[in-house]
Amino acid sequence: DASAFAQILSTLLLLTTCASCSHPKDNTSLSAEDASNQATTNTKKQTPKSFAAWFAEGATALEEGDNETAVTAYTKAIELDPKSAETINARGVAFLRMNRITIALKDFNSAIELSPHVPKYYGNRAIVYGDKDEHTRAIADLTVAIKLDPNSPNWYRQRSDAYRRQ
Repeated sequence: DASAFAQILSTLLLLTTCASCSHPKDNTSLSAEDASNQATTNTKKQTPKSFAAWFAEGATALEEGDNETAVTAYTKAIELDPKSAETINARGVAFLRMNRITIALKDFNSAIELSPHVPKYYGNRAIVYGDKDEHTRAIADLTVAIKLDPNSPNWYRQRSDAYRRQ
């Protein structure tokens, strides 16, 4: 019942230690209601991050060049929304920057599978193919990117570079 729960909370709070000293904190003045409110407040502080929060943390880390943190944050976001092609692609970029091209390729493939209409996913995969000296595949992906976004000079430039390296 509620009073037993409040009593347990009061006892637990009484046993907590003060962060600035080594003696037990004196919480004997807390009423059962105050103890319950404090426990509720502590629970709220431990609320897990949302997809948006993890995605934002990953984006900030990626922008700052902290690729390990970006991978971790994007992975947490993907756990919350495994169908987010944008997040999977962003994690692939972080892996690519860490020169982990095999796993980056897997992420780009997944992003393309989820959202085949987004040209930058093909452009990113083309970079991996270029790094693997698979220029024909890079050209094919860049051709798809051009079909999806014919006004972007970036895809033409990248495809031109892939042809030269072939």
